[in-house]
Amino acid sequence: MYLAKGLRGDVSKKAVRQHYYPDNNRHRYFGISFKICKLCSIYDIGFRVELNDDERIYYGFVLLRRDGYIGRQYEQEEIKPYVDIASEVLKTEYKSSYWLGYKFPEYQNQYISFSDFGAEQMRYLVEDAELEKLIETVAQESKDTVDKFIKAKKEAGL
Repeated sequence: MYLAKGLRGDVSKKAVRQHYYPDNNRHRYFGISFKICKLCSIYDIGFRVELNDDERIYYGFVLLRRDGYIGRQYEQEEIKPYVDIASEVLKTEYKSSYWLGYKFPEYQNQYISFSDFGAEQMRYLVEDAELEKLIETVAQESKDTVDKFIKAKKEAGL
């Protein structure tokens, strides 16, 4: 079983944390990406949901290389319109060399962070009905974001 590049067999929580431990000069970013459209012969545009070192959830748009890895963007003219659309759709200026744009979703006016959950936020994980609402809210927001991106891309003639 392959959980991550170079990690086989033992997929216990301890083994996973050691594999991604910062002392090994690695960051612990866990996520899943979906292709939403083709960009060129090398890259696709993808939608990614990720959990970072701070155990915060965020999502947005990335370049996906055809070999399955997240591509690194450079100041390429063909990418700029997609960065602009991502900023407009996400209503944020967060971006990086790996992200066309990303945002931290909120639930009940609070960022979702599994390390900073207070008593009020903890009930979202403990109470089944609240957890279901949280998941449905983030899933619907994600779907709406992808739909807006695709619509804006078409309107821009891309």
